Amino acid sequence: MLRRNGHLLPAPTEITTFEHTCGTPPCVITQMHCPTAGPSGWDSATLKLYIDGETTPSISLSLLELANLGNFAHGTEDEGPWGISLLGHTANNGGVYSTVRIPFAKSIKSTITSASPKAGTFWFIIRGVEAYPIAVGDVTLPPAARLKLHRLNATTENLELVTLVDIPAGTAGAVLNLKFDAAGASYGYLEACMRYYADGAAEPQFLSSGAEDYFLSAYYFNEGQFKTPNSGLTYYDKHGTLSAYKTHDRDPLFFNDGLRMVFRNMEDTVGCGNTSHCPNQFCAPGAAAVDQPTPNTANVQEQAPEVTAQYTTLVWVYEWPSGSEEEPAAATESDSEVEALAIVARLGASGLLSADDEDTLVDALLGGDTSLAALVRAYGEGEEGRAARQLQRWVASQ
Repeated sequence: MLRRNGHLLPAPTEITTFEHTCGTPPCVITQMHCPTAGPSGWDSATLKLYIDGETTPSISLSLLELANLGNFAHGTEDEGPWGISLLGHTANNGGVYSTVRIPFAKSIKSTITSASPKAGTFWFIIRGVEAYPIAVGDVTLPPAARLKLHRLNATTENLELVTLVDIPAGTAGAVLNLKFDAAGASYGYLEACMRYYADGAAEPQFLSSGAEDYFLSAYYFNEGQFKTPNSGLTYYDKHGTLSAYKTHDRDPLFFNDGLRMVFRNMEDTVGCGNTSHCPNQFCAPGAAAVDQPTPNTANVQEQAPEVTAQYTTLVWVYEWPSGSEEEPAAATESDSEVEALAIVARLGASGLLSADDEDTLVDALLGGDTSLAALVRAYGEGEEGRAARQLQRWVASQ
């Protein structure tokens, strides 16, 4: 399925950009790209996806959020152009894309609504595949999996815990992505450990030793902005405001019976860690959590003064009913061949493979050539040219 749409974008009218009825489920949106919407106010234009006959869209986000961009930069101060495998921002006044897999079983409708008081023009490209599995990392999700968005907008006081995601018991899933905007008088709020309560656990798993550590940086992001396939800092004013993201497709976070993700503004740090304290040591399983004021709290707060901070977060989670007949399983040989076919298709579409070479490779993959599938999948993001050269050598040897 493919749709490319160019249309007058009146304000504030919701315009349908794509509709499709699924013939062979599971059906999946594999790429969305909005070259422009406006240009005035494009960053605040709203994308909505109505899944399987919904009257209220389960997915509604701005074009900035589609690319994991923060609300502070308005798409102009993220040191672009840039892109990773899941998303990116490659042009002024638009150029946002996402390859996040969005599954559906019956139907899908996508719309766009301008935030500008003036009419403009939009271009919107959407692609997908039928009978296509969804995977997070190396794990294939059950057909019942659906992508859900969880939001928080809260003013946080010193040492306050805030819940970013609260998914009830009876639901299983996998966290895909977290976008975090924060603003305060200083970066003191970054003294914060990310807590993960899966399957009704009373005590958390700790995903970081500080806020910037969760986003795979250190020392209050002292190297400035960056974007990688695993995390990024898309806005940083060096005074107390930032936007960051963390992806979990290669760092999977699964749960089987409900989930809470809890963040904090500042920390008390001592012992094994628990809901009230961030750990400063490793403790063997079953060790009692220490529940006492940390000896070095004063020193930490001396470096990072108490601050009220505004947190705005967006968490993307694949969810399905607990106990679904098909639980997540390791990717199969068939899944590998499907992934290899998709890679060959991308190389052909980008002009790195000729039509004849693409046809030869597709025929071999459909014929079950597992060694070729392994060769196709051996090259990572940013190595498309090397991959195409090796595939051309393989075709020449046949």
